[in-house]
Amino acid sequence: MRYLQVFAAVSSAMSICYAVAVNSTSDGLVVTTAQGPVSGTLSTPAVRQFLGIPYASAQRWEAPTNPPNRTSVFKATNYSDTCPQNFSPLSREVMVLSGGQGIDIPESEDCLTANIWAPSVGRKQKTAVLVWIYGGGFQFGSSHLPEYNGQNFVHDHDDITVVTFNYRLNIFGQPNSPQLANGTGSQNFGLLDIDAAIKWVHANIGAFGGDPDRISLFGQSAGGLAVDAYTYAHPNDTIVKGAIEQSGNLGFATSGFIASPVIDGTWNTLASNVGCGNVSDTAQLACMKAVPFRKLEDTLIEIGSTFNILFDNITIFSDIEARAAAGNFLKVPLLGGSTLNEGDILTVAAEVVGLSPPASPFVTEILSDIQTQVNWTCPARSTAQDRVNAGVPTWRYQYQGESISFSKVDSPHPSYFALAVFPNISPRPDVRAYHLSEIPIVFGTFDTINPSIPITANETALSKYMQGAWVAFARDPSRGLVEYGWPLYNATTDSVVVLGNFANSTGSVFTTGSLLDSTCGNATQLLDFAALDLLPALNKAKEDGQDVRVLSVFSAGYGGKIDATDFGLKTYSVMCAADSATTYSDLMIEAFYERNPGITFSHAFPGDECAEYLWSGLLNTTAGTYRMGSKGEDIGTKGYYGNEALRQKLMRYLQVFAAVSSAMSICYAVAVNSTSDGLVVTTAQGPISGTLSTPTVRQFLGIPYASAQRWEAPTNPPNRTSVFKATNYSDTCPQNLSPLYREALVLSGGQGIDIPESEDCLTANIWAPSVGRKQKTAVLVWIYGGGFQFGSSHLPEYNGQNFVHDHDDITVVTFNYRLNIFGQPNSPQLANGTGSQNFGLLDIDAAIKWVHANIGAFGGDPDRISLFGQSAGGLAVDAYTYAHPNDTIVKGAIEQSGNLGFATSGFIASPVIDGTWNTLASNVGCGNVSDTAQLACMKAVPFRKLEDTLIKIGSTFNILFDNITIFSDIEARAAAGNFLKVPLLGGSTLNEDDILTVAAEVVGLSPPASPFVTEIVADIQTQVNWTCPAGSTAQDRVNAGVPTWRYQYQAVFPNISPRPDVRAYHLSEIPIIFGTYNTINPSIPITANETALSKYMQGAWVAFARDPSRGLVEYGWPLYNATTDSVVVLGNFVNSTGTVFTTGSLLDSTCGIATQLLDFAVLVSGASTAGKVSL
Repeated sequence: MRYLQVFAAVSSAMSICYAVAVNSTSDGLVVTTAQGPVSGTLSTPAVRQFLGIPYASAQRWEAPTNPPNRTSVFKATNYSDTCPQNFSPLSREVMVLSGGQGIDIPESEDCLTANIWAPSVGRKQKTAVLVWIYGGGFQFGSSHLPEYNGQNFVHDHDDITVVTFNYRLNIFGQPNSPQLANGTGSQNFGLLDIDAAIKWVHANIGAFGGDPDRISLFGQSAGGLAVDAYTYAHPNDTIVKGAIEQSGNLGFATSGFIASPVIDGTWNTLASNVGCGNVSDTAQLACMKAVPFRKLEDTLIEIGSTFNILFDNITIFSDIEARAAAGNFLKVPLLGGSTLNEGDILTVAAEVVGLSPPASPFVTEILSDIQTQVNWTCPARSTAQDRVNAGVPTWRYQYQGESISFSKVDSPHPSYFALAVFPNISPRPDVRAYHLSEIPIVFGTFDTINPSIPITANETALSKYMQGAWVAFARDPSRGLVEYGWPLYNATTDSVVVLGNFANSTGSVFTTGSLLDSTCGNATQLLDFAALDLLPALNKAKEDGQDVRVLSVFSAGYGGKIDATDFGLKTYSVMCAADSATTYSDLMIEAFYERNPGITFSHAFPGDECAEYLWSGLLNTTAGTYRMGSKGEDIGTKGYYGNEALRQKLMRYLQVFAAVSSAMSICYAVAVNSTSDGLVVTTAQGPISGTLSTPTVRQFLGIPYASAQRWEAPTNPPNRTSVFKATNYSDTCPQNLSPLYREALVLSGGQGIDIPESEDCLTANIWAPSVGRKQKTAVLVWIYGGGFQFGSSHLPEYNGQNFVHDHDDITVVTFNYRLNIFGQPNSPQLANGTGSQNFGLLDIDAAIKWVHANIGAFGGDPDRISLFGQSAGGLAVDAYTYAHPNDTIVKGAIEQSGNLGFATSGFIASPVIDGTWNTLASNVGCGNVSDTAQLACMKAVPFRKLEDTLIKIGSTFNILFDNITIFSDIEARAAAGNFLKVPLLGGSTLNEDDILTVAAEVVGLSPPASPFVTEIVADIQTQVNWTCPAGSTAQDRVNAGVPTWRYQYQAVFPNISPRPDVRAYHLSEIPIIFGTYNTINPSIPITANETALSKYMQGAWVAFARDPSRGLVEYGWPLYNATTDSVVVLGNFVNSTGTVFTTGSLLDSTCGIATQLLDFAVLVSGASTAGKVSL
């Protein structure tokens, strides 16, 4: 009974505490607003949802006012009606093409409501707030569409709340009534609704857990324009702190999209058709106010009228260009951009409903791409530049939403790629990265679009990446995207963030705004050229039966990716068109070359051997235009259509048009590939060559970072003049895989058993972004665990590719170090020297120094190196901070389930003659006399014999207190703050010891026990050996004023934990952090939560590496304080894909009774020892 009272305290600290932390207070589902209480629901265990909350009241064509107060609880459990819509045939077809959402949804004029998704009360509160404004040309739209559901934002990220709302549209939103034109107020009632919604959110969001001082707006199309309009209408506003404008801004103000408040006949035409006459008097206005909304709506659609927003000089100003030039707007950070093929959906919809004649696909693409350039790309440019000119932090993006598929072709190059947008979002080949297409990617609601079409892995990954960027902006509009790896916009540098490009289909590459915008001064010529000259010429060619399909410069169809590096050429990849690609004739190619004479440009008439043609061209030309026929031969000048006068006119416009085409797709190939591919890197020891593990990740394996003879300190590796091929892992260092350790590896998936070994093992592996991506990145250096007995950097679960593929501004390094008797021999002959016998730890020091000296050549920043390690690797990270208290290399430390708390647990040995060395020496034939001859004999024994004998006799060689790398007075040093004061992220898993306790039972080191006894023993050992040391290590840093974060990992996934008695065990978080969970028991399916949690945790580790002092604060994680809810709990049932928070004092409440706990564990298990084993 006495022991059970102790154990009860442990158990409460280990699991019950989370239920108490989350549920001991209100569940947060009843919230008091200024108008009265509202009640919501949990849409997931981690997300509170409130739907249909009135934010304003308004009579038809009157400004909105505050909604009425209530005393009863308003049930915010369902969406309200949406505002009346103007679904013209064109608009309806657009909605059909984009997935059909928003058609035939319930409507009424009682529609001014908001919807809120907020984190559950156990998660971080006082969050950043994103307020969404939907698009629809101010004619249609609703906050109720499934693709605008904010749940995924909040579920997958901490420190964010999302709000959506309805506003009035078409004639109900901006009537342009002659009777109202002479008043002093605005007729843009929809924009006034938006103002009212923003004010309501500011006044009330604190009650939902949002921070009223961190509100950002984001909107798309008309919603983006509304965001922009808000910044001009409220230049001194204090509510909004950031603006995201997706495919919409006030660039439309000069395009006829905004009307002047004059009597233009539209109002009277509609009034006459609904029986209110055509005389603009008070009676007509009263009649119009009395017409049922459905009749107004139906008549509006029937007669094809459009009521646009108005220049009223209240909400929209007619002198917007002058105001932009003067910087007369709200100067809050801006994220703005557009999609690559905005106009596709409108051009195709117009053809479908008969508003424009059907055209061949390549003609449709030309027309829509020019309209995209004029109506979206160029306005995005001017808006961004206005902000930059005013000194506002600005980011610009272009969304391309492309995935890559590879197929084999019979050509000198083994593969070609097809670029395609995501098939569920763009099911037709002529609607590519269209206007609207990024929305479900940003909201993470892509599964609601054409759900019968399978979702791709790239789609999921790109969604996580983009959603993370939007959240980073909301958390800190001024710095969040810088921390995310996005450069501030500068039109002349590679600072436009290209999302979903073929070069990085799940993340970003960068290009220049000046290249995208090179034709923005020629908008009129472009449109005239497309309509009057180019399209007729190309159509005429088609009618004549000519195949005019040449190199695609707008959008690559099927084609080839040519890599000439095997031929010793310094060149770049080229794309060619085939089959379904857009075509523009040789004139465009000539014009492109005249404007870009330094670029090698190959040109083919495509067919099944398109890649072969271009390959031939690449080998036979170094500059200029090269024309090839069906067999790759040079066919000279091609004929043109029409007379010489038309040819000259075409040539003139093609010079303009070629720049557009280059801006739209070729520029990315050039930006990514025109310089060296970065696969040959010069280190201090000589050149090395690597490979591309993916198109966006460079990989260098098995690079020697040190040389060492057995039981000698490491030295620099030898210099080389030839290129070292870093294309394969080296051997790993010799292992001590005892039966216990082997079984632990079997239980955790089997990696690391029977891998190639030798003593020539001191090598490093590097994963770095391809040269077209951001360079001078943060660097994460991984130190593996294994109790200093076994371990290797070569395991598939330690592959750093996913870190670099899925995140910008990060490079990952792993390396081997010596282990067991080879790493820390505790030799009597070496004990009296002045050096350390912890050769493995000396190897780690050497690796860190090598990385610092050389990582710049790989694109890493030597001034932003952080260490991360697990178990013995975490202890090594901690040891480094004590051994190097004044170090200037390492800027951050991540300690996963390991630290110097083991220093007092018997895990570290004293350098004394304890018989272990002599026992092993005797067993390998070197005798048991500790003299020079014995040492020489031991150095000569083959490593495999030493290793096998070590395992056979069950010896263990632990690291040593040498007072060089490990100090025996570590507790005193900790108390005095005598360590390297760099930010720390440290923690443990909920059930660390499961794997060791179960493994011990399997191999017979402890008697088999019932499952609940096994859990008791494992949980006590977890508390004593991992949870408590994590708490004390964190507290030591806090006491010294070091920025510190603490976590506990709780997730259990079927492939990682296939047995019920190995839960969130020691090691189990590693494949989640590395994103390599698919390498663990690959026959067991991966869960969606597993993928999502991996993205979230990997994002946190990257955020820390980018800025160890502030990165996790920006990520929404509180600094550790033992008495507040600041322990980040990862993978808890309340938020299985993100975090909840609990207190360190609760986790550590039993840490003062460790001896009783261990005695109790021995009593329960019958084991003779407890708590002395680590991985």
